[in-house]
Amino acid sequence: MVEKALSFGGWPGLILLMSGNLFGIYAWLLFLIRQKYKETLFCLVLLFPFTFYAGRVLGIVSYYTDGSVDSFDQRIGLTSLLITLLGVVLLVRGRLKRPNNRSGRIIELLMWCFSISVTVSQLVTHEVSSAILLSFGATWQFLIFFYLLISLLENEQDILQLLKAVFAMSLLNILVRVVAKGEPWILDPRSVRVSIDAATFGSEASRVGSGALGLAASYSGYLAILITLAFGVLWLTKKKKYVVYIAIAGVELLNTFTRGGILVVSLFGLLVLFKRTRRYVLKVMFLSFITAIPLSGIIWSYLAARGFSLDFSKLGNVTDRIKLYSIFFDNYAFPFWGNGILNRTVFQLSPWRSAVVENTYVDVLESGGVLALFFFALISVYSVYVLIRLSRRREKITVWGKASLAPYFLVALIQWIVFANTTSTSIMAYFPYEGMAIFWIVCFSAAVFMNMRHTSVPFQIRVARQSTVNYEAKH
Repeated sequence: MVEKALSFGGWPGLILLMSGNLFGIYAWLLFLIRQKYKETLFCLVLLFPFTFYAGRVLGIVSYYTDGSVDSFDQRIGLTSLLITLLGVVLLVRGRLKRPNNRSGRIIELLMWCFSISVTVSQLVTHEVSSAILLSFGATWQFLIFFYLLISLLENEQDILQLLKAVFAMSLLNILVRVVAKGEPWILDPRSVRVSIDAATFGSEASRVGSGALGLAASYSGYLAILITLAFGVLWLTKKKKYVVYIAIAGVELLNTFTRGGILVVSLFGLLVLFKRTRRYVLKVMFLSFITAIPLSGIIWSYLAARGFSLDFSKLGNVTDRIKLYSIFFDNYAFPFWGNGILNRTVFQLSPWRSAVVENTYVDVLESGGVLALFFFALISVYSVYVLIRLSRRREKITVWGKASLAPYFLVALIQWIVFANTTSTSIMAYFPYEGMAIFWIVCFSAAVFMNMRHTSVPFQIRVARQSTVNYEAKH
């Protein structure tokens, strides 16, 4: 692994990864020992780019696939260990909490059902050791993560701090890929090979991806989500540094050369449906349009590098996916417990190309069976429902009122759902657990916001607290 690291980024890359893990774990332990559990959680998220690679080196192999073209080993690594340890410490010290409201309890119950159904399905389809490790990575560690968010995020300031950690993590992820992997930050669209029919064959070279947020196809979806959430934080705080972050994430998104990720950003416009965000979003859309005019040639060069057309029937990857869906539902036998994680069905599209159905929900069905899909679909759909309710609340919002970021989390969750059903990512395996944690943060935000709505914990910002007191006194 040291030789592999040196072959990419040389000694600077290796030093960055080692120092990031050493200093990061030291800071994490220091927060934990001092019982600063919120800071421990934020530090954990910040460390994702480093703990991901530490897990690849020292993690426990839960399953190994020996494919005809490529081999892959799924590992339980340092990230999973830190999530579990923090959960155990909070449990022992009596700080681990359950949701205090009906909506949160429903999401909690659905997560338990999802975790149990996935575990049973893996016990049916894998050896016991692999089944336990695979199901822990796919579900149980994120159930612990759910309780961490419920227990430690008490107000919107805490959510803001978590988002800051997520944004900083994504910037560190760029630093790691540039230094440790030896990649350029900005790619020339002409360096990406394109097939004769301007579809997808031969176009994987030089695409930005991998690391804690996954390969290019998955990475672009998470970048779209982070851009939406960054606009929400900019709206809330009015701090211009988030404009810089949005610009950096936008450049990174273009460098993934993933059309689905670029197009899903347009769902940001759904925020016009909510009165409190309408004026701001219209302003953002207008300024974005004005800014994009002089940059249209550059943006189009990135879109055209892998083929782009408003006529979906002319896009090779779209027609291939339609064909895959047809083959899948015509021939798949739907075993009740699925085929097991990482045991996906490969379909032959032509004598020279085989593929799997690139759909997260289909992946859950095939990996965990009918019950797993049922509970996962309920979790995502119910979270959307709760976030819609929170986004439509019309009572007066104080300086930093509870759930004021709910519309942005709602759109981010819808973006993920649309992306997961049209492009390539997974919440079961293969893609990094660190990236999956970003999805679960967005999904669990519904329960967290509802928890805030039913709690009496005061805000930590003096102005917000005073505004709240004045408002309650008047009513």
